[in-house]
Amino acid sequence: MKTQFIIAIVAGVVLFWAVMIGLIVFVLTRLAGGRGGNWKGLAKRYTSSEAPPDGNMFKKQTIRMGSVNYKNCVTIGVSQSGLYLALSGFFGKAARLSSVLIPWEDIKVSGATRLYWRSAVMLNIANPPLAQVTLYQNIFNAIQQHLKPA
Repeated sequence: MKTQFIIAIVAGVVLFWAVMIGLIVFVLTRLAGGRGGNWKGLAKRYTSSEAPPDGNMFKKQTIRMGSVNYKNCVTIGVSQSGLYLALSGFFGKAARLSSVLIPWEDIKVSGATRLYWRSAVMLNIANPPLAQVTLYQNIFNAIQQHLKPA
């Protein structure tokens, strides 16, 4: 009897945490695809089902898209084709958000800002703007040569 009680408690705790993690992932994916981030909007227009492009790759980067922060979970690629963004790890798989390859001609510099107390640059994607992406300054330095002057 005592063993069955312990098994029931352990199963209840495991079930509780599984539901909580599922709820957190659900809420985060809604935020990422909604008005705040608009990753889904970018994915509709710029989906990249191919392998990451050749060029500089920056793994486990932090970006802001709209009001959503993606901390240490974004792979950023810089190639002749454009700016590649992909969510990495568990969150990328759970959110089912496609990687995107944004052509350079669709990226415009919006201005300087700060992201987690570091220098950063805001970029408007598409015209009219579909999303606003904020990258750290060191990443912007790597892509700056590909952008057309304003």
